[in-house]
Amino acid sequence: MISIVIANYNKAPFITQTIKSVINQSCADWEVIFVDDGSTDNSLQISSELASQDRRICIEHTKKEKRGANAARNIGWKASKFDYILFLDSDDVLAPHCIENRLNHIQRNKLDFNVFTGGTFLYKVGDKKDVWRPKNSKYHLESFLRHDLPWNLTSVLWSKDSLHKINGFDEDLPRLQDVDLHTRALLFGLKYFVIEDECPDFFYRISLEKNNFNAYDLGKKYVTGTTIFQQSVYRLIQSSNYEENLKRRYIRCLRGTTLSIMYRFAIEASKGFMNDTHKYELQEALQNSFISSLIFDGSSKTLLETYKFILNAGFWKIRGFTKLTKFLIC
Repeated sequence: MISIVIANYNKAPFITQTIKSVINQSCADWEVIFVDDGSTDNSLQISSELASQDRRICIEHTKKEKRGANAARNIGWKASKFDYILFLDSDDVLAPHCIENRLNHIQRNKLDFNVFTGGTFLYKVGDKKDVWRPKNSKYHLESFLRHDLPWNLTSVLWSKDSLHKINGFDEDLPRLQDVDLHTRALLFGLKYFVIEDECPDFFYRISLEKNNFNAYDLGKKYVTGTTIFQQSVYRLIQSSNYEENLKRRYIRCLRGTTLSIMYRFAIEASKGFMNDTHKYELQEALQNSFISSLIFDGSSKTLLETYKFILNAGFWKIRGFTKLTKFLIC
């Protein structure tokens, strides 16, 4: 049996499609824990109506005030009745075979978590071809540290025990929530397996609503989230039993997260989502954070300045720019 945790804030237009994608599963062995995070639209009304029609749907909430997606997800998985947990955003959907597929695999791979293939869509499933198709590799941890993300939140089916081992989501993080969770799982040495070469069993929505944001305000959350994430991971690496050369390697990889977030600010400014003043302010804040002084040392600080200069000069448009710069700096 699988518990599907859906954290929601003001996603009323999508909730019915999301929950019905669960109701329409080929396998009936599931429950939904729908956790509303203080929505001001009619999300609760819609979800409550659906729950009244199916006893497998349970409604929880974060006690009215908005506490963030991580708090909602923690409430959800801790309230679940079953041994396996799947996190689903309230505007994404499951393929009809998702639960059956994952139950079949966990019978063969009884590990801390398993990773599955996912697709994307814009308006309806099938209108985009982009797919998250992770592969088994010994470098997944390095990929997450560099912010070259091999899978996303719904890709993973967790054992409930494994979430207890890593204390669930960090509720202090305003961004990078799932990146942090997966990175800690890998640093803690949880046992997992990637199910390769399958059709997507879930679909991530790339919607206009997801692009309707204040880029500067969101950017400040990214600066805060990146700083908290890097500090937390830095401490975990330093206190681990890894050999010293491997610790240095992982800390060097962690620079990639800084580069990726700076790159994000440059892209958003180029699209007119924020002005150059805000872009430079956010990049400076990220560069001058306390953690930057720990993960960028000596000549790497000069490399970071050079990266920022060529990034803002528009060189990010060159194919392979991100991969090359991460290779040189990380």
